[in-house]
Amino acid sequence: MMPPRTNESGGGPGGPGTRRAGGRWSRARRENDRPPQDRLRDDSPLSGGDSEGDPLPDEERQIRTTFLRLRGTVDAILAASDAGRSAATGAYDIAERDAARRTHRAIERAGAEADAAYEHARDILGNRAQRIAPFAASADWDDPGWRSADFLGGRGEGDEPVRHLRLGTLSVPGAGQRTGHAKPDHLPALIPLLDVASLGLIAEGDDREWPIGTIHALLLRALATQPPGRLEIVTYDPRIRGVTSPFSALRKAGNDLLADPLATPAELTKRLIQLRAAVMRVAELAGAHGETSLGGLTRTTGVQPEPYRLLVVCDYPYGIDGDAQTELIRLAEGGPRRGVSLLVHHDPRVPPDANVDPGDLLKHLNTARGRNSAVTVNALPAVTVRPDDAPSRQLIESVSARVAEGARRGAAPVVDFSALLPPAGELWSESAIRGMTAKIGRSGLDVVELELRGSDPSLPNVLIGGASGQGKSNLLLVLLHSIAASYSPDEVAMFLLDFKDGLEFDRLGPRPGRPWHLPHARVLGLEGDRAFGLAVLRYLDGEFRRRAEQFRLAGANDLAGYRTLRPNETVPRLLLVIDEFQVLVAEDDDIARASIVILETLARRGRAVGVHLVLASQTLSGIETLVTKERSIFGQFPWRVSLKTEASESEAVLGRQNTEAAQLRFRGEIVLNREYGDPAHNRRGVVAYADEHLLDELRRELYERAGRPMAPRVFYAARPSDPNLLTAALQRVLIDAPPGDDTKFALLGLPVDVDPAPVAFGLTADPGRTLAIVGDGRDDAFGTLGAVVWSLAAQHVRGGAEFVLLDAVGGDAGSPETALLAEAAGAYDHKVHHHTGSAVGRGLSELAEIVDERIATGGKHADLTAERRPVYVLGIGLHRAARLDHYDDTGTAPTDALRTLVREGPLVDVHLIGWWNSLRVFSEHLGYEFTSLVGGYVFLRAPEADVQGVLGPYLRYEPQAHRGLFCDLSHGGRPVPVVPFGLPNGGGQ
Repeated sequence: MMPPRTNESGGGPGGPGTRRAGGRWSRARRENDRPPQDRLRDDSPLSGGDSEGDPLPDEERQIRTTFLRLRGTVDAILAASDAGRSAATGAYDIAERDAARRTHRAIERAGAEADAAYEHARDILGNRAQRIAPFAASADWDDPGWRSADFLGGRGEGDEPVRHLRLGTLSVPGAGQRTGHAKPDHLPALIPLLDVASLGLIAEGDDREWPIGTIHALLLRALATQPPGRLEIVTYDPRIRGVTSPFSALRKAGNDLLADPLATPAELTKRLIQLRAAVMRVAELAGAHGETSLGGLTRTTGVQPEPYRLLVVCDYPYGIDGDAQTELIRLAEGGPRRGVSLLVHHDPRVPPDANVDPGDLLKHLNTARGRNSAVTVNALPAVTVRPDDAPSRQLIESVSARVAEGARRGAAPVVDFSALLPPAGELWSESAIRGMTAKIGRSGLDVVELELRGSDPSLPNVLIGGASGQGKSNLLLVLLHSIAASYSPDEVAMFLLDFKDGLEFDRLGPRPGRPWHLPHARVLGLEGDRAFGLAVLRYLDGEFRRRAEQFRLAGANDLAGYRTLRPNETVPRLLLVIDEFQVLVAEDDDIARASIVILETLARRGRAVGVHLVLASQTLSGIETLVTKERSIFGQFPWRVSLKTEASESEAVLGRQNTEAAQLRFRGEIVLNREYGDPAHNRRGVVAYADEHLLDELRRELYERAGRPMAPRVFYAARPSDPNLLTAALQRVLIDAPPGDDTKFALLGLPVDVDPAPVAFGLTADPGRTLAIVGDGRDDAFGTLGAVVWSLAAQHVRGGAEFVLLDAVGGDAGSPETALLAEAAGAYDHKVHHHTGSAVGRGLSELAEIVDERIATGGKHADLTAERRPVYVLGIGLHRAARLDHYDDTGTAPTDALRTLVREGPLVDVHLIGWWNSLRVFSEHLGYEFTSLVGGYVFLRAPEADVQGVLGPYLRYEPQAHRGLFCDLSHGGRPVPVVPFGLPNGGGQ
């Protein structure tokens, strides 16, 4: 038997040779696929014999048999493996198809969930956008809401200012685009602006103009989201393209909502400095209240002290030099939180100035960069924004007009004056020994106080300016009533002159049906009478000199010192307030020159004796009479207060280089300065609103507290003297008359003076006591004649006088005014004779006969009987009496009778008071010889030549309604301006 065959490595069955056998099995597996004859041929050595045909040994046969069985097993295994592989492949294919189906369903589900999540997020963002950017800040231009004005001044969350505006619409790449349900392009792209940041718009490629349309859109949204008047637009347009011209309606508001565009670097730099000053003011005020922004300051104080401002810079860096660049960077850094934001249109094609690096500015801005179709915004990463189209010009003009109208109606903050007044129990609780303080408004939460004092520090006088309609009269009323509520009339006396056409101070005096008045007011000069203004100045100048001597004798240097030495004496501070004072001094005449001299004296030296000046004016520019005195007068006014006005007027009031008042926005907003206008000491505030009902109730309360004092001297330039004052005037005349004097006084009117001592003409039995009224003022002539009749009638016992009315102006029927004169005399039961029209001449002749008779019987020295009563002859319009120079059958003419009355009538108590419309007719009637016997003249609207013909060629006179000039030549009196009384309504007064 042959030994078992081993493999080359010497391994037996189950040893390393198994790998060889395994290799054979592997080959055998591959061989199974071959044809049987090939397999038999290959296996021929094991087919039953060797090559020589020798039978195989048994052992080898057994091995071969075993091998064949093994091969069969292997074949079965291979077949089973092939079957398993086929089954696995089929199962894999089935699993793969199932996995694909599951994956598809999962992707579909995930996509739907993503779209739903996007829609949900979009809804949240949309709702959030509506809250922080309400209607006007984000609405489409075709939204019908733009046609209403209700959206103006909308606020954001919590009544916060709207800080975000829509730039356009945004899309997130890939989001919401599977199902088509979401609409990413309708999600607003909001950018922060007012109170937060600034924005740069950078055009790329050939699409260079889209930023202009975006600027229009942002400006319109910003305007509509702020209360009217609370946003100011400043434009730098160096290429003069009229970028903001569609908004020109804003200029009609008169509040500089849209400032005139700037075009040069110098203009821009100047404006930037002003904007920087505004930023500093807000920063200081906000810091004082623990806030960091203008919006926070407004929320805390309830008052927006400065408007928001949008500075639009076009074509940057074109026309920008180093100075402007420096200021722009400062504003970009610190401006937005303090109310100044920038909208910069950057054109990268423009080569910058050597000192300008655009990147230095742009790094402080949010930027939108790209084309009109799509831009990227650094504040909105990973999104693409399509800028909104520009709003139509019609929409811009419509909204601008509404904003302008709202600003005109007044968007200024309101300060309640009642909150500044002392409580009822503390009225008049202050002492003016050192000075007086007026609480006039607020600056944020702080009360704005205006203190007047003579020393420590010296703050004696106030200069107030402001354009028409900006609240100057309101400011003066607040100042006066604040002082009146804190100080009693024993502490402060007021002299108030109003040179405006309006009658703002008229309410401070009594009125028919309202007897109460401001008890502190000593004088009210209304309607701008310059002569009366000078009279008030002369009165105060006299008081100044009297007090100066009084204090000197007492050893005191000023009012405080004198009152300390004499605590029981009443020496009030004197407050002179002149509204529109430039009217008093503007004309180059005697009144202006005299007024300036006194104003200079009172301004420089009045503080020591307690005289304080408050001068208010709309304009101080171009007053020639003040050119040489401006510094000596205004240099004594440390307090400078200005409401909104032009830059030149701001400098005139506040001081050179101080144009702060031109930057004010609201009616009632002021710049307050107590350092002679030094710009570093400017302070802004808002004047309290002086509600007339509140002021009237306060005056009534003060009037009652003062014990219903005597009314002030009220002087109306354009009105006659009140005939209701006749009784008081006559009483004063009679009190001032010497005891035992039987002179009868004909009242003519009140003087143009602080002291209302009546102007009267004394009628005595002396030559020359005839009164001639000359002039063409019919109403004033009848008023004067009415006062004469009433005052003379009142001085006699009832029925003790006789009045003869020669009415030549009313025809034969007589005039209605003459009937009132007759009624005034008849009210005292005096006998009245009335001659009208053609009967005037006969009346004169009869009067001459009475004079002749009285002279023949002893005249004045004879015992007077009832028939010898005093006779008062009123010649009413004698210039219209017909044929006074015609002789009758007796050879006498009425003019002869008239001359008899003038020459001899006063000697026998027959007094002529005649009115002629011209000096020529008067002279013709009397003749040169007899005109010299007329003792008293009252000129009413007479030509200056007529006045000079009687009183001398050097007298200056200007005819004026309700103004006369009286002179008593018999007593050597000087001409006295007089305001005739109005015609009494009959009866005793």
